[in-house]
Amino acid sequence: IQNFNQFHFRSNITAGNMNALILSQNKISQIDSIEFKGMEMLQKLVLSSNLIESIENVKFVGISEIEHLDLRGNKIVLAKNKMARFKGIAKLKHLSLAANLIENIHSVTFDGIESL
Repeated sequence: IQNFNQFHFRSNITAGNMNALILSQNKISQIDSIEFKGMEMLQKLVLSSNLIESIENVKFVGISEIEHLDLRGNKIVLAKNKMARFKGIAKLKHLSLAANLIENIHSVTFDGIESL
């Protein structure tokens, strides 16, 4: 999906056996809650080259099989007093946060993700 002009992304996407969702090069600026109902088979989520600024409060619900998460090329800032946690995606093997504005990654950010 490209040219997705919704600036604030809240998902209620349902797609059964979809294993990849690519939303790169859009204008998504905020992801509060990613609730992919009916997408338990999703293994790859690409949100690269958007305008996302924060991931501190994101909850990954319904995508416990996700192995690849690409958030590169956004405007994500993780300041020293903020903490992001990647809860609900324990099977994550690949995470890309390159080309963002990250200053600090807290030690508990990846707790529970053994395969990363």
